[in-house]
Amino acid sequence: MPTTEKTNPLVSFLIPMRNEAGFIAACIRSLQIQTYPNIEIWVFDGGSTDDSKKIVAAAFAGNPNAHLVDNPERIQSAAWNKGILLANGDILSIVSAHAELAPDYAANLVETLRRTGADMVG
Repeated sequence: MPTTEKTNPLVSFLIPMRNEAGFIAACIRSLQIQTYPNIEIWVFDGGSTDDSKKIVAAAFAGNPNAHLVDNPERIQSAAWNKGILLANGDILSIVSAHAELAPDYAANLVETLRRTGADMVG
């Protein structure tokens, strides 16, 4: 659905990770404080052997719009493909597990898509 047809289209953030215990908490926090009101978060774990999955599970507790999914294929492209299939969003955003996004990132993403009519922004 084009972003011009909904007031607040759902933005789905797709995050592949593997052994990101040192970074994933900050990444998730940056998504949880987005000023934009309609987001969901998907983390795809590629077989972490550190505490990454525990950190994500704790951060997602009680949030029905946050999902932790196993990615047995381990590679980023497999996680992204799984995300495309599972995500509910009108807009998909790929995020590195090392990234920390500005609080207005999602709002700016939606506004830029609307204003420019672009198919993709970043």
